[in-house]
Amino acid sequence: MASTEVEHFNGVDVAEVPSAAWGWSRINHRTWHAVGLVGFIFLLAMLRGNHVGHVENWYLIGFAALALVVLVRDLCKQYQIETLREYRQRSREQINDARAKDKKI
Repeated sequence: MASTEVEHFNGVDVAEVPSAAWGWSRINHRTWHAVGLVGFIFLLAMLRGNHVGHVENWYLIGFAALALVVLVRDLCKQYQIETLREYRQRSREQINDARAKDKKI
């Protein structure tokens, strides 16, 4: 007799996502990082064009910077690199703990 249990692959129900059994339901971060880098390079490559005004250049630079910030943020989260904000927060907590225990900083 067949089982009534739903088969799961990587936490995804095969009834909802049939391709989960082949491993296609997982997000491949390396691919998205490559796409982000290619998009960043493409935006900067479009600076060399036949436009006269510089407003387009500022928009291209702004969107390229935004893409780079998102890419670096995602890489930092994936490889668990501590950001400056997290470092400052951890330092503040250590200082406050030392002050609470009347230790010299």
